[in-house]
Amino acid sequence: IFLALSMSGQENDTYHAYQDRIPNLDNNLQALHLDVPGLTEKVNVTISNTSLTNFLKAISQVHKINMNLSNDLSSITIINGFRDVTVHDLLLFLAKEHRLQFDFTGNIISIKKYTPPVAAPVEREIGIAYQVATNTISLDLSNDLLPKVFRKITQLTGNNLLFEPELGNKT
Repeated sequence: IFLALSMSGQENDTYHAYQDRIPNLDNNLQALHLDVPGLTEKVNVTISNTSLTNFLKAISQVHKINMNLSNDLSSITIINGFRDVTVHDLLLFLAKEHRLQFDFTGNIISIKKYTPPVAAPVEREIGIAYQVATNTISLDLSNDLLPKVFRKITQLTGNNLLFEPELGNKT
């Protein structure tokens, strides 16, 4: 069975930004290894019914890592066992498993829930065609603001159009 998925440009960009998150985080953590040796230390722990905030606070204290933890992490309860895992790998796992976002300021790691980037709305192309040979304009308008329509006509024809200021917000 073949399944084809179609994404708009914005959805595709958001998807790729999300997919690139973990490799980017890995690179950023790797860059901190010299300044924050605790990232390369091993973790051996089994936890159950612990808030993510409390778990990360403990990791931070034991391995001497500066962490700023968002309040919204306390709503995440974790039940895990980790054996001979580096703090670096543990943070990557938690970021992926619980959709976390890491921001870096020097050797301080701020951790919060991941918020996908808000895609800027795509402005609809105004449907105007100008035939120079016949000096005719074809319009395909749908709730387009008058100033934008007049601007587009002026760009295409080279003729300046004016309208009353009261009509500026009309479609």
